[in-house]
Amino acid sequence: TDGPGQVEVKDVTDSSALITWFLPVAPVDRITLFYMPSSDPSDETTVDVSPPDKQYNIDSLRPDTEYIVSMISRRGETTSDPATTTFTTGGSLVIIATTF
Repeated sequence: TDGPGQVEVKDVTDSSALITWFLPVAPVDRITLFYMPSSDPSDETTVDVSPPDKQYNIDSLRPDTEYIVSMISRRGETTSDPATTTFTTGGSLVIIATTF
């Protein structure tokens, strides 16, 4: 089974991110998304997304934290190799200093 392609992370804030991907050419039953802080892999969240959806918004993330996102496609009992990427959430406090 082919895995999801072109996994990208967009619109990252201090607590949320939008994950987008391309569906495999062959039909799949569902895409399973896993995400976790890279420093705390036990804090893993798993989400099933059904085609034709090609994006998922994750929230309740920790600020200023690197996350690992892995996705696999499933068809029947067959699973693909994972497609994995990382992203880092923003800091909870953003200070913009303007000098005159």
